[in-house]
Amino acid sequence: MKNQYKKRIKIFGTVIDNILLEELFDKVDYLIKYQKKGYIVTPNVDHLVKLKNDEYFNEIYDNAYLRLNDSVIIKRAALILGEKMAPKMSGSDLLPIISKYASQKNYTLYFLGGREGVAKTAAEKLKEKYPKLNVIGYYSPPFGFEKDQKEIRKIVSQINQCAPDILFVGLGAPKQEKFAYETIGQLDTNAIFCTGAAFDFQADNVKRAPILFQKLGLEWFYRFLKEPRRLFKRYFIDDLKFFKIFLKELRNHRN
Repeated sequence: MKNQYKKRIKIFGTVIDNILLEELFDKVDYLIKYQKKGYIVTPNVDHLVKLKNDEYFNEIYDNAYLRLNDSVIIKRAALILGEKMAPKMSGSDLLPIISKYASQKNYTLYFLGGREGVAKTAAEKLKEKYPKLNVIGYYSPPFGFEKDQKEIRKIVSQINQCAPDILFVGLGAPKQEKFAYETIGQLDTNAIFCTGAAFDFQADNVKRAPILFQKLGLEWFYRFLKEPRRLFKRYFIDDLKFFKIFLKELRNHRN
């Protein structure tokens, strides 16, 4: 399928790679074939708000191999500004999609993240769907690991012993992006996908929003209903700042 979209869009303070799934496969193939390294992030509303106030997070985004839109809200807001976006690619969607592709290409995978046992369960369930899938390692780091350099060195060593073609990192933002950025030079892997809560969804540890909610851009609201105490501040205080970002860009666009 030919890509009818602009390859890249500078919008809401960041660059988004406006690519189709087939192009993503090609870019993953490139990293693995030529033994290059790159990490892939999936900007959503929460990320865009964080980017406005976190210079280090901006640096991480600037150095990402790909930035794939993970929000129907961002896509609709961009359309109001006259920018058409390719279909969204969330980390939760990319985990099974890339796993299926990896099983066809005989690529090796490593799963990092989730609570104890979740990464392993996610890997096992994906293997049931794709028998040829080769997950060669998984690890759920302890809470607060990012502040423990000894633990980080241990994680890097474990991954390097396996040397996977593709590394999935499901630690939540911005922790997973910081890990990818800070360790990519040490890691013996090629494509690193930052996938958020994808392991929990794949392991059936957390129920994902129904398809209708996803299509309407209300997956966030479904998650809030499931965990209101934990997610209230994120969705109803922090993420509302996105509308201020959007209105500012809309005014600039009209001037």
